[in-house]
Amino acid sequence: MANLGLTETVSLANNAVPGNRKINGKVLSGDIDITSQDIFNGQAISIPGKADLNDYQTPGLYYQGLNIQATAGKNYPEASAGSLVVLQAAGTIQRYFVYNSSRIYTRALYPWSGPGWTPWALEYNTQNKPTAGDVGAFPAAVSVNNIPGRSFIGPFSGEGNARWAKGINIGQLSDVGQIYITADGVLHAYFLNSNGDVAGGEIGGYPVGAPIPWPLPNVPAGYLACNGQSFNKSQYSRLAAAYPSGVLPDLRGEFIRGWDNNRGSDPGRAALSSQTGQAPVSAIAGYWDNENWRNGKHRETGFLAATGTNKGDWHNIIQEYENQRETRPRNIAFNYIVRAA
Repeated sequence: MANLGLTETVSLANNAVPGNRKINGKVLSGDIDITSQDIFNGQAISIPGKADLNDYQTPGLYYQGLNIQATAGKNYPEASAGSLVVLQAAGTIQRYFVYNSSRIYTRALYPWSGPGWTPWALEYNTQNKPTAGDVGAFPAAVSVNNIPGRSFIGPFSGEGNARWAKGINIGQLSDVGQIYITADGVLHAYFLNSNGDVAGGEIGGYPVGAPIPWPLPNVPAGYLACNGQSFNKSQYSRLAAAYPSGVLPDLRGEFIRGWDNNRGSDPGRAALSSQTGQAPVSAIAGYWDNENWRNGKHRETGFLAATGTNKGDWHNIIQEYENQRETRPRNIAFNYIVRAA
């Protein structure tokens, strides 16, 4: 072969690749263009069942095709099929792409400074937005049938039984501050203590049933005039708690007096009982004697015949009774109303 000058040719032939060989499915018939698809196609390695992802530290592409195998495996971010990308860095980085979703998890291993893998971190995106709890915010208002108690945290929107209240519970479970406003515009604030105590009430308003002096003849919306009228106890249940008879007191032209409540200054009275007017009866007595006023009752003692002088006379002054005249202090007239609730 050497004499024929074919030694080099034989050497090249021995190291040549046969023409029927292929690279990633492409025949070696000439120059080949290699694309990213050629590199990655068929390169992902299947992850078997019961595999532990902590063991996958060699850079490369891996995939888990079955949820059941992800469930049986260890250290998956969730029990779902998906693709695993392992990257080399100052340590190892894993990224797990959950199949048929936009959820992506990332974690890292730096064995020289820590005990092991960092926790899986779920990445947020437009298709996987964080919840209010994830970012430390309150969720959207929750619809409730009754005003929530100390076991609820967050905003709420009440239905009919809750008087359509809109509010929020803040703090921590069993130890809650609560603020809400009802459909009649009344603000409430409460503290629901963990020991079971409740403190607070309506803010800046009259309690339902309390007469309110109103300066105009016309009653505003949401209120009723205290003119002796009946009201619907089913519709105005809170007002019915103050006036169980379903009838408002007639306060037109009346003064309101504090209930005696066993004090003894106005005995025998019950709350909401009426009382007729009464003026005190008094007698003022005295007489004029020798150019001086004397206290006490006295009588006529006769006249001096010579001069016709009256030596004394009766002076007894009695104030009129209520049924004769009206006795009243100075006053300003208001229209008494109550909240219709």
